[in-house]
Amino acid sequence: MGRGPKKPGRDFAAMKDAERGRITGRRFKDVSGAIRLPDGKVIADIKADTDGKAPEEIRQKAPPLALLPLSIEYRFMQVNEPVLIKDTSALRAAVKPFDKMRGLKSLKAREKAAAEMAKVMAKAKTAHRFVPRKSTEVEELWLRWYPDESFAEEGVAPATQEEAEARKLFESEIGGKPWWDMSDAGVSAHWQHFAGAVGAYRAVHLMRSGEDKGDAQYQRRLGRIAALPGKVALYAVIKGRVERLAVGKTIPRNTASAASVVSYTPEAADPGGWLVDFETAIEHGMGIKISDPDTIKLARSADWIIAVGLSGGQSQDELAALLNSHVASGEFSAIPQDSATNNSPDALSYLNRPEADLEGFTKRATAIEQGDYSAGKTYAADLLAEAFDIPKADLRWAVNGADTGFEDARAMLRVIGPALLDSALDGYSQVAGVTEDEFIEVMAGTIAARGVLPTVRLGGNAMGVLPITDISAFKPAEPGPDADAAAQAAYKVQGFLAQYSRFNRAFLPRKADDTVPVIQPSDPEGADKLFDILSSTRVSKRLDVSGVGPKAAKISDLGCPYVDGTRPKFRAKKEVVAKFRISC
Repeated sequence: MGRGPKKPGRDFAAMKDAERGRITGRRFKDVSGAIRLPDGKVIADIKADTDGKAPEEIRQKAPPLALLPLSIEYRFMQVNEPVLIKDTSALRAAVKPFDKMRGLKSLKAREKAAAEMAKVMAKAKTAHRFVPRKSTEVEELWLRWYPDESFAEEGVAPATQEEAEARKLFESEIGGKPWWDMSDAGVSAHWQHFAGAVGAYRAVHLMRSGEDKGDAQYQRRLGRIAALPGKVALYAVIKGRVERLAVGKTIPRNTASAASVVSYTPEAADPGGWLVDFETAIEHGMGIKISDPDTIKLARSADWIIAVGLSGGQSQDELAALLNSHVASGEFSAIPQDSATNNSPDALSYLNRPEADLEGFTKRATAIEQGDYSAGKTYAADLLAEAFDIPKADLRWAVNGADTGFEDARAMLRVIGPALLDSALDGYSQVAGVTEDEFIEVMAGTIAARGVLPTVRLGGNAMGVLPITDISAFKPAEPGPDADAAAQAAYKVQGFLAQYSRFNRAFLPRKADDTVPVIQPSDPEGADKLFDILSSTRVSKRLDVSGVGPKAAKISDLGCPYVDGTRPKFRAKKEVVAKFRISC
């Protein structure tokens, strides 16, 4: 999403066609594409109703939508005098037949095809020249977009001979002991040497792979972008109103045997590739030129320019393949709550090289081997797997997958929640017929410091996984006649929160505009605003409940100053407090 016409912005590329319902809800008439509903029914073409709304069946049955980052670059081009433009038409025509080389599976065949392409390009360069083109009083808007590189596969190479020999040497030196046991001085010392030779993430992968030879054709997945949109549509947001600008051409799809020509590969950066040639980008649906004066005027008046791309039914499988690849290569991990973004005397940043704390890294990366996953707790890997509808076992291999941030936040809420609700520990809540404890338990079901889903690392980028709900249309599920007290309380609390959120959405944004500092592009007061933001931003605190056992289910007597001594039920018991690191 771009803020105004002055600089590029960012928005999202969508995984599933359920986004159609969200867009058409803003009164767009022409919305087409395919969507598969949970019951298996396929609607091949979606059209908005006459009132601009999505069909009721789609709005009711559409599955959750995952939004992935998409960057936009755009320029308003003023052409009022003769200009010299490089004519690359002959070059593009010459390299076009070589698009099929992506289907070649062996590295040798790819290298041969690349050599042939180089010869053809050398001949075509004779027609590669500058030509004059005169345009008078013409303005064009040029836009192009890029999926975030974190969502491109890097491939998992099979073990080399040197790596296999290093692994066997390490195994022989530890003599059958658990390779992940850093409490054993001998194992730890040999692990330091092995990981130093092949890399920490690679060492973990090699030990898990064992004698598995891996995928010899892994090169064909290099640069493959997961969940490519079928097309990208552009919209302008003007004072809260959304207007459609344009739609790009169809983007070539990934196939089972080959990646799309729209991939982050060396070929994409060659002359005529979509990354360096704007005309090629347009042809492959990754850019567009707008010359209509009315559309350009609309874009100039926009507060935001938004790009939305909708992916097809294979997107879930592609995202699962991407995550599996990133877990194996160390490009994916969960980020524990309250992680430091910078190194401090108390903690290292999650972006530190694992070799800086190899022992700590190994413990976080081998939760499965150490048996850290147990029944009755909610782990970061399991929450993410449920959200992305992939097997839990796949993400449990990830670094920090066994983080219990959800459990910790829930325990903290039970401690300080009553005081935060109304500053009075009197057993009453703001919802009629719901006790204070019942209110807290409903909130504890979906509470975490950074959202209801863990933050993740993709490559070197931290990304939040943030569920979004259309609060104006939200209706809590009404409990049945046999529902217990907890279900009744949940219904009442969710209804109260929905009404409260609607009120906030209606009145608080205007108040925030006057009081909350916002750094604008090229803001001359940016430094002062940043100081104010950092000075006033609250920092969450954490109670670590790992290892507490059966007492973790109900923790309301940890001795926090908010509640200690106020009511007997909240007074600290020494045997419980001793098992926690308390920070409040």
